[in-house]
Amino acid sequence: MHRRVLEAQRRILGPEHPDTISSMYNLARISDRPTTEKEKLHKEVLDARLRILGPEHPDTLNSFKSIADTLFRQGRHREAEILNRQVLEAELRLLGPEHGATLGTMQNLSMVLQELGESDEAEELIRKVVETRRRIWGPEHPRTLTSMSNRVALLWSVGRYKDAEELGREVVETQSRIFGPEHPRTLKSISSLGASNYYQGRYDEAEKLYREVFEARSRVLGPKHHATLLAMADLARPLNKMGRSSEAEALIREVLEVRRRILGSEHGETLKTMNELAWILT
Repeated sequence: MHRRVLEAQRRILGPEHPDTISSMYNLARISDRPTTEKEKLHKEVLDARLRILGPEHPDTLNSFKSIADTLFRQGRHREAEILNRQVLEAELRLLGPEHGATLGTMQNLSMVLQELGESDEAEELIRKVVETRRRIWGPEHPRTLTSMSNRVALLWSVGRYKDAEELGREVVETQSRIFGPEHPRTLKSISSLGASNYYQGRYDEAEKLYREVFEARSRVLGPKHHATLLAMADLARPLNKMGRSSEAEALIREVLEVRRRILGSEHGETLKTMNELAWILT
């Protein structure tokens, strides 16, 4: 449908009409084609917007951000960093440091820097985003919670498990109240909280949290869903650490059986599960 609309607009309005360009942009955003094709379409939109609107128009900046996101998904993190910095510099100057678009770009740049191993700057950026969104939108706004969750993930990745746990508990409590205890976002945050406890050696608490996620996902998504299988594998880890290796082994064998049947024996997730089983059996 989107392609038919775009073809008609190109024919009737011309390739550089604002409506045509907007349709191209929307098509690139929703396309399920490979990221290289999405990047090509986004660049076509960007070229037109640069020519017609100029480099600092909000629509042009959005195109830069879309290309940066596509590069990020391709693992081209340094290129994504350069584009995000370019956009952030323009938004800080044109919109100010507390505008929603500016904060979104700061968050994107933080995620890129985390992948590049530049965790100090990444943490500084996401901390600023969290503080600003808390002050302007409040602690229960969905975007505030998203940035808080991103900060939890960053703190966890650099080994600051206690800090991650403290912020993670606040996120879980708020999400449970707003979205409900079995919402996917809430369960993902509970799983992150379980990881923070696991890496602090608090295996009993990690088991409790991981089991809560596993049981909820089994009930809501079914036992063979990818997210449920991830929760089963997570639950096996603290069980094994507490000496309950037979329980851990049974869980991992079940995950392995389902992944072999659905994904095949040579899929990356299947091989990862085989390694986890080997770790339990040693």
